[in-house]
Amino acid sequence: MLKGMKVNSDKLGKVVFLLFIGFTSLINSPGLSTALSFSGILFFILIYRLRIEKRIIGFTLPFIFIFLLGIFSAFFSINNFYDVIKDIWYFLKPIIYLVFGYLIFKKQDDFRFLYKSITIFAFVFSIIHLSKLLSLDFSSLKLDRIRQEAGSSNVFEFLSLMIFIGSYKVKSLRPFKSRMLRLLIFSTISISLFFYFSRTVMGGLFLSFLVFKGYLKFSKKKLIYFLLLSVSVVILFSTLSSFDFKEGSYIYKVMNIPKEFALRTDYKTQSEINQNWRGYEAGRAILGLKEKGFLSILFGNGFGALIDLGLEMSLGGEMHQYIPILHNGYIYLMFKTGLLGLLFYVFGLIRLYFFYTKGSFGERSVFFKYLVSAVSLYFIFSTLAITGVYNKGDILTFFLGAFIAFYYRERGKYVLA
Repeated sequence: MLKGMKVNSDKLGKVVFLLFIGFTSLINSPGLSTALSFSGILFFILIYRLRIEKRIIGFTLPFIFIFLLGIFSAFFSINNFYDVIKDIWYFLKPIIYLVFGYLIFKKQDDFRFLYKSITIFAFVFSIIHLSKLLSLDFSSLKLDRIRQEAGSSNVFEFLSLMIFIGSYKVKSLRPFKSRMLRLLIFSTISISLFFYFSRTVMGGLFLSFLVFKGYLKFSKKKLIYFLLLSVSVVILFSTLSSFDFKEGSYIYKVMNIPKEFALRTDYKTQSEINQNWRGYEAGRAILGLKEKGFLSILFGNGFGALIDLGLEMSLGGEMHQYIPILHNGYIYLMFKTGLLGLLFYVFGLIRLYFFYTKGSFGERSVFFKYLVSAVSLYFIFSTLAITGVYNKGDILTFFLGAFIAFYYRERGKYVLA
């Protein structure tokens, strides 16, 4: 019986994958999704005897150290038990998703199935998003309100375009044979993704393009290009700053990025705090660390620690002075796990980013390793704005685990040949 089950484990993996992404899409319950993922890991290990190899343990190790550091630091703080439990879930989630994605696809060889599934989900969500947009009166709504009503982003749409950017020349990876069908689907997804008006998504796609083109490999020539690009961006921002853009518009929000993320707490009005909220809340977290001294800066305040905003703010329709999480993931990590936790996090993502340096075994393996690097670089970038891998609703770490599995699966064909 068990032997027969092992033969069909690849088919079961596809079924489990579809059930997982279907559940996470239809039922917005990150906690339940994480619990199901953990159950899936136990199922594959105990029933199908799948091993968790050293390679995936190695990639999760920095995040495991961060988790242990948060528990250690919590012992030296008086934190609410419920808040501690919530943080334990936040910090376990990326570890569970990474391993779960890897286990499901470690025996799979059909990347087109994964790509096609992501793209179909992306296309459906893009139609829903565009339908919501058409029902809104743009003339009477501000940008933030439009995003609140129609949606602010979608991981399937983002991931589908990221994969498209890297694989459109690889015929064996195309999700659909019909050129017209691909044009229709990816055009619709692109239009939808643009109208999320998400700076993080647009920045992530631009960085992905640079990764797949090989422009972000370390070399003297690439360093010169990077410096020229940086200078160009500074000049562009300096030039555009002399113009008055309508408050709340997309260009205004882009131009306001340096001010919005500045770690300041000395704003004089509530309006200034609202406009620069991400920098304000992060600044308050830094103040909280400094007040507790060197050990808190080094080890953090542990799981369950709350950031004192210094005033009551309306968040999610309720008034709060103490909050458990920040937009700025780097400051969030430092507040919970100190400089040590922050260093582990940066090391873990940079190590994953350098996945592109691994051996190449045909065009498919080249694509897979660059895909892992692109997702990792996106996390490095998005941590500044939406907490990166510790974002409550993120499932991208699940797909990262899957992409790692596909690379090693592809490499195995050549190493064992």
